Amino acid sequence: MYQKIMLFIVIFLGIIILIGTTIVITTIIERSYKIDFFTSTDNSEKDINIEKKCDLVGEKTNVISLSQEKLAIICEGRIEVMNLSNNQVEKVVNY
Repeated sequence: MYQKIMLFIVIFLGIIILIGTTIVITTIIERSYKIDFFTSTDNSEKDINIEKKCDLVGEKTNVISLSQEKLAIICEGRIEVMNLSNNQVEKVVNY
């Protein structure tokens, strides 16, 4: 009698552990889709973005305040959103 009860408890706990690990693994995979595990060695795009930064002294450059910490710099062919708290360009939009 006790062996049957123990067998059912072990099977039930095994099923619960299987379902739990499946949920944890799928949640981790779902939330980590933005992470680039294998970085590419192609730096040509980064070099292009660095070389073609908007020049603030140009005649066709506009600066727009988006918030207290963000500026939009509009120049020929691109818009850069700059974060003033860390002095880095957050987004670059080519048009």
